[in-house]
Amino acid sequence: SCVALANAAGANSALALALVVTTNTLGVATMPFWIATHLGGAFGAEATAAGLPYVSILKSLALTVLVPLGVGVAIRESGGEDSAIKRLIEKFRK
Repeated sequence: SCVALANAAGANSALALALVVTTNTLGVATMPFWIATHLGGAFGAEATAAGLPYVSILKSLALTVLVPLGVGVAIRESGGEDSAIKRLIEKFRK
């Protein structure tokens, strides 16, 4: 929605999109560490001793976000200039 608002205001929508993607990615990647650092002690020794499964969380995020993104980019870039994929992308881009 902020990209749409930036576009409506006449701002640089590409920059707005880049900032949204970057900050959302950083937020998702750093949130488990932030929670453990700032809230771990609030729940007692049990919460800090159990810890958070950082590796499991990051693997899950990579599988649900980065893999589909990579597949989409690979599909988009795999075709030549006159491929069916390029024509389909151009058809729905407008």
